[in-house]
Amino acid sequence: MGGTCTSVAAYPNDPEYAPAERGDPQATWNEEQWYLYSCLPSDAPLASDPEGASGMSVDRVWNELATRGRDDVIVAYMEGGVNWRLADAPELRLRAYLNTGELPLPEDGKGITHGTYDLNGDGVVNVDDYADDPRVPRPLLHPQAGGITAEDLIVAFSDGRDGDGNGYVDDISGWNFHRDTNDPQTDNSVYGHANGESRQAVAETDNGFLAAGVCPRCRLLTVKAGDEAIDRPDRVAEAIAFAVDSGDHTDGMFYPHIWPGNSIVGDQSTRGQQSPSVLANRTYRSRSTLTSFGPHALFSVPNNDGSTSTGTPTQAGVAALVIAAGLDAVQAGRLAGPLSADEVKQVVRSTVSPIDDPTLPFPGLPGATFNIQYGYGRPNVYRAVQAVRAGQ
Repeated sequence: MGGTCTSVAAYPNDPEYAPAERGDPQATWNEEQWYLYSCLPSDAPLASDPEGASGMSVDRVWNELATRGRDDVIVAYMEGGVNWRLADAPELRLRAYLNTGELPLPEDGKGITHGTYDLNGDGVVNVDDYADDPRVPRPLLHPQAGGITAEDLIVAFSDGRDGDGNGYVDDISGWNFHRDTNDPQTDNSVYGHANGESRQAVAETDNGFLAAGVCPRCRLLTVKAGDEAIDRPDRVAEAIAFAVDSGDHTDGMFYPHIWPGNSIVGDQSTRGQQSPSVLANRTYRSRSTLTSFGPHALFSVPNNDGSTSTGTPTQAGVAALVIAAGLDAVQAGRLAGPLSADEVKQVVRSTVSPIDDPTLPFPGLPGATFNIQYGYGRPNVYRAVQAVRAGQ
């Protein structure tokens, strides 16, 4: 597989996914989600790649393997807090994790429960199951989000009791360790960093809005550890403990068993801005100057801006898709149980594409399986998911 992106699959329809490949004359590969592709963008004719791909072949996972993650796979994002006030909030609204242990059954518009949390019968439990619940105050807190949000439920159903007995009172959808409350919404009305990085991992996809998340059917658990990405160590520790107790976590480059946010970009990447030079791009495997690297590196993930900030949720999205594939394999009888964290790492490592080109701006090491610039290399998510599906 691989080659020039002469066509793009119908999924997803998000406008920022592939505008140049769909013929928008105002866009280049640099302004679309090339890091998800299994092909080479058509407007970079000088580019080449050992796999014939600019990205991690996530598009093949979505389209050929029909795997887009699972609602029971949780990605916890620990940082400055979700912001439901912003225009990109519709990308996260339906992805917000809900702890049903702290919530009553939803009621319909007549105040009647129907014995299920999936009131609207769409197969998942999310905020829209409470869309007509008369106990939720109107007007909604953040109408710009496109509907009811997790914060609406936090306000409506916080009753001062620890309904699930986990030590966190009313942890309906995440936690705020900065203020020690159950509402992880940021205090800063214009703060958007947490939203942007959360969208990178799990943005609602095929909704005709903005971009696609790497694992678009996975869940977002928001954990507010501080006012920004760099927080007090004690609050970070509390946030990690809460996230792990809730099911999953990511946290950059600081701790054992964490995948550092190493990023790679095109050699002519301009952080998503148009420039004539992007059409002269030759490789999509150049280590970014805005990223982590070193002996703890595991994998280098491509993304638009090349930062550690964006590399971290991209890594999380890769891991989440593999975890979801493992759960699918369990249901299909191909695996005895869910993948452990180390097994997820092992399967990604065994299917990775090494970055060993010595001519790169930050040279790779020919023949090496690991180097401090790139770790083990660029994930091939299609191969990883395919291996898990085969029970390997």
